[in-house]
Amino acid sequence: MKMTSKAYREEINQPVRGMFAVRVSIGVVSIDAQTNASIINPSDYFISDAEIFDDREINFPYASFEKDHAQANGLLFFPPEGDIDEVLFNGYIVDALSDAEGNIDVTIDFSFPQEVQPLEVKGLTFDFGDYSFPTNFSVTWDEGTKDFSNASGFFAEESSVFNGIRDHFIIHFTKMSKPHSRLRLRYMMFGVGVLYDDSVVQKMTLKTYTNPVSNKLPTVDMSMDIINKDYEYDLENPSSRINFLEEQQDGRLAFGYQLKSGSWEWFNMATAKLKTWSAEQYTANFKFEGLLNFFDADYFKGIYSDSGRSLYDLFIDVVTDMGLDPWQYAIDDYYKTILTHNPIPICKHAEALQMIANAGRGYLSYDANGVLVLNTNFIPDYSFSAEDKAPYSNVSLLKKGWNNHYATFGNNETDQESFFLPENSDYIDIAYVSRSMSDSSGSFTKAPEITINLESGLVTMGIILEFGNTIASEFEVCTYLKGQQVEAKQYTNASSFINCNRSWQKFDKVILRFLKTSEGNQHIYVNRISFGELSDYYISFGEYIEKTPKGTVEEKIKTLYVTATRFAKQGVEEEISSVDFSSTESGLYETITFDEPRYDIRVENATLIECGSYYVKIQYAAVTEDSTAHIYGKKFALSYVNVGRMVHEKGTDKYFSNDLVDGVGQAKLMAKWLGDYVFENKQYEFNWRGDPCVDSNDIIYIQNRFNDRMPFRIMNNEVTYNQNAYSGKIKGRRVYVDATEDKLGYRGQD
Repeated sequence: MKMTSKAYREEINQPVRGMFAVRVSIGVVSIDAQTNASIINPSDYFISDAEIFDDREINFPYASFEKDHAQANGLLFFPPEGDIDEVLFNGYIVDALSDAEGNIDVTIDFSFPQEVQPLEVKGLTFDFGDYSFPTNFSVTWDEGTKDFSNASGFFAEESSVFNGIRDHFIIHFTKMSKPHSRLRLRYMMFGVGVLYDDSVVQKMTLKTYTNPVSNKLPTVDMSMDIINKDYEYDLENPSSRINFLEEQQDGRLAFGYQLKSGSWEWFNMATAKLKTWSAEQYTANFKFEGLLNFFDADYFKGIYSDSGRSLYDLFIDVVTDMGLDPWQYAIDDYYKTILTHNPIPICKHAEALQMIANAGRGYLSYDANGVLVLNTNFIPDYSFSAEDKAPYSNVSLLKKGWNNHYATFGNNETDQESFFLPENSDYIDIAYVSRSMSDSSGSFTKAPEITINLESGLVTMGIILEFGNTIASEFEVCTYLKGQQVEAKQYTNASSFINCNRSWQKFDKVILRFLKTSEGNQHIYVNRISFGELSDYYISFGEYIEKTPKGTVEEKIKTLYVTATRFAKQGVEEEISSVDFSSTESGLYETITFDEPRYDIRVENATLIECGSYYVKIQYAAVTEDSTAHIYGKKFALSYVNVGRMVHEKGTDKYFSNDLVDGVGQAKLMAKWLGDYVFENKQYEFNWRGDPCVDSNDIIYIQNRFNDRMPFRIMNNEVTYNQNAYSGKIKGRRVYVDATEDKLGYRGQD
């Protein structure tokens, strides 16, 4: 679920909504910069327009008092004399003229909203027009300055990377190609490529699919129809933009929504690789697909490990073999904690990644930037710690909740339910009490803290605190992910129960910092800390959905079995393969793959370069006549253990196997996890009005005629933009909610 403003959330639910807009870039373009940039020192020239971030055409160029820019040739127009609102778009134009040598001193200063910072921009594109253009300029940003030279009205530079853009992005123009001329900038792009907006986009369809248990691979498919004006995309047009296109160029999609205030809220929807493009008389079509669709080779480098390797390391092995750069993927650190001895079998690279995700109880997805993400998909376990705590405090009880308390000398901390402290350390169960006491004003010299560490990342709608017989009147909640702070929010409080109810971004660590007590000279008492629901998004019948969702019932599973596969080194050496080679092939390399996993590989008449459980790479020996290389190895002995989980009282039994699951403990976790998934065997699909903030794999609530609040996980999410109209189609499955856990998608322990 994408983060939104409060104004957007209120307005998008209204019966009559505002306008939608679309932007699609092909190439390397920072959509965050492109859709949020503004000029903070706009030109005061009377026909200048600072909205230069849309690729708009200048259909009526105005004449001006510059050399050769007021010719009576029928190509230039006089600007309006009266109402300035009648001025047609002519781009950004400065009032100052260059001198006789073309020197000019013009600065354009850009700003960006804090929520999209820091920015990274790769390359810049400018359209200065055909009249006069800058030949020298520099770019200054938070982390440096770079000088550029230019020799035409169109400038595109793709090698420069501007990292860490926050407060400063300034372009300083110092020289023009013509004397006594003005700087004109029709269009600017933060990147290199082409950009399409709703002025040319007729229809845009985005389809995404995510499987929560990795039964299938994720997909992202985009299809765009644009106006083929003046045959601009005709295949035989030598000046066609279609000549710029190449397969696998990045296509980035953003949808915008106009708020009642007149401002626009933009959502980065997806990034996919250009697959095909075509054009006919009036329309050009572009199709984009996800990264994994462009990899068809097999991965065969799986290797057995005596000591075990983490699923995290296996994922790195596969994506490295694919040739992916680190910025093209992201992995939840939880996968570092799951070890397997078993090798990945020979399969497609995408299937190997799918197998890793499944073995870690997670799933693969694409984020809005096209990054391949390895997520977890379970409610993570978590633990508490605190340095500032009373000797009798037991923070592990914060999960279950406990409201005992001892009599102390703190202000209003002792009542008829208080216990006396024992003479020894035989303490009763008490959750958290700070060792420090606040001063007379309720403040602390050093604020007591409770730290929550989660085994994997979590997205939640609330962090709930239940205080004891004293409460924190002011406290701070700080969240972290992979050691980096994500959010920090301060709260004032007057109750023993408070739900910090908001959409918290993904985190794996929380620090609760207690700043003040409600009265002076008090300790902090906390009885329980928990997390809220995973969603607050609600789709109602009639308002969002025109008719009852179509339902489908899957086969009911009685018992689900997960197989743990164990490899044992009990084989005897045998010849695996032999390869004939000639004297002319001496010194060449050869890679041979095996149908079955092997170990203790050795070769004859060749040099062993590297090997795994399913392959060997050799270098042929130097020979003077035809010869044969022999490969020997031992076969693993495989054994299997089936771990069962009863799902329903009736139905069919189902067996599930993943070669990377090698232990009974992991098989039990898998059986419980998959059992939770198949327990709810009802799928639903429906058309609705759509909302750009919704993503596949989001958990939401939907309403039908018989269930006012049905928990539901989106798997297929389709959105369509058609000439300013926005609509959606969703397919997914019901999610189980256990009465013992007030959370979605989780069933209590057996």
